[in-house]
Amino acid sequence: MSFLKPAESYAKAELNDMIERVKRGDRSLVYELVVFTLAESWGIWHGRARAKICRYLRNHPPDATLQSKLVDTVCTRLETGRFSQQFRDQLRMAIRFSADRMRLLADSLLSSEKMYIRRSAAWVLQRIASHDALVIKAMDKSWRSKR
Repeated sequence: MSFLKPAESYAKAELNDMIERVKRGDRSLVYELVVFTLAESWGIWHGRARAKICRYLRNHPPDATLQSKLVDTVCTRLETGRFSQQFRDQLRMAIRFSADRMRLLADSLLSSEKMYIRRSAAWVLQRIASHDALVIKAMDKSWRSKR
């Protein structure tokens, strides 16, 4: 693992290089990328970097403790409305890690005073419902083929 530093100090090129190295199999950087994703920073390209990291982690999950921390962070960002560009990639990852928790939170946020939070909460619920419908359809096909 490389030396961890404050999230604000990461430059676009450095983040991009770390993400590409992890995609090529260098798992030693996963922890550092998770810590970056958990941090609150508003640097140039930081939102885009978080999106790329979350798309990777969604399909290559870290351990359960880190997953829980990531879901906690995404939930807090959604609740407070403190999120930036490409936040939906963070939401997709959190849904993959804990759909039930995201469903409960999104339900509670439909009455938020902030329209953009209500819109994001509705998007989460629609995404989960869509996934549930696909699972039911697949199960139904499987059941019918066994008859």
